[in-house]
Amino acid sequence: MTSGQSVPAVERLVSLTAALLHRRMTKEEILTQVGGYQTGRSRDATARMFERDKELLRDQGVPLIAKADAADGQTVRYWIDDSAWSTGDLKPTPIQIALLSLAVEATTPAGRHLPGRALTKLRALSPMSIVEADVALTTSLDLSDPEDSFDTLASAIEHGQRVTFSYLSARGKVTTRTVEPWRLVRHQGGWYLIARDCEADERRVFRLSRFQSEAAVTGDPGVFTVPDDVDMRIGPETGDETLARLTIAPGTAMLLRQRGTKVGQVGDDDVISIGTDNLGELTQQVASYGGDVIPLEPEELVVDVKRYWEQAARYAK
Repeated sequence: MTSGQSVPAVERLVSLTAALLHRRMTKEEILTQVGGYQTGRSRDATARMFERDKELLRDQGVPLIAKADAADGQTVRYWIDDSAWSTGDLKPTPIQIALLSLAVEATTPAGRHLPGRALTKLRALSPMSIVEADVALTTSLDLSDPEDSFDTLASAIEHGQRVTFSYLSARGKVTTRTVEPWRLVRHQGGWYLIARDCEADERRVFRLSRFQSEAAVTGDPGVFTVPDDVDMRIGPETGDETLARLTIAPGTAMLLRQRGTKVGQVGDDDVISIGTDNLGELTQQVASYGGDVIPLEPEELVVDVKRYWEQAARYAK
């Protein structure tokens, strides 16, 4: 990997997963040997990148282990316990592969050669014929990568600089925001920016996954000081939350389980209640789990998820 070359977060996470499945590694070995961490940035910046990647993998249910070496008791080594992460015999259904194709389309806009070959292998395991790899699904997922904006925002907080970015609100409107960034907070699997909106002159919370452009620094450093008493609470704006109920099959959809609260049971499935200020984002997440997650309410969520499934099924024929 050439120093300074930018690698998409998805590609870096795949490289990290493959490396830690292969052998146990120290942090220094990861930062110098695993593709995606040789960015030309400072060691502190790449170390923070690795810390975020660890949490993202664990959020996805990857059994990433960190343990001190028995030899000296100080050197920490990282690895993935493949015995606790067995997929068993893969027999994907057509709709599952269609949904995977949708994810590939969203995460590899510059080309689909490697993911396409992986999907071809999965198709060989499926009992039915699947759409060819070069056919793109017309529905896209909003999987914007906050990685680049994260480091820009962290630097702006440190130097007291304002930033601008395009942002998709919970109500589906894209606007340009100029803010004084105060804090970056991780909450329920996502990264949030707490900031002062310069136009509204009020505290605002922005989810990084809704950024429609990379954050850009504007103006001179030192134009503001982060308050000592920043309100760190993360939550939807008043009146903007929708309460959704889902059934989730045993042992599946851990990310959705973490976001919500169990409120009942239907057969072997758990009934989970989730509050959301972005129903479109929740729709995409629910649809990606196929039949393991069934929406119960609100009706808008039920209809939209069904539409996703129907479109995926059409391409699976």
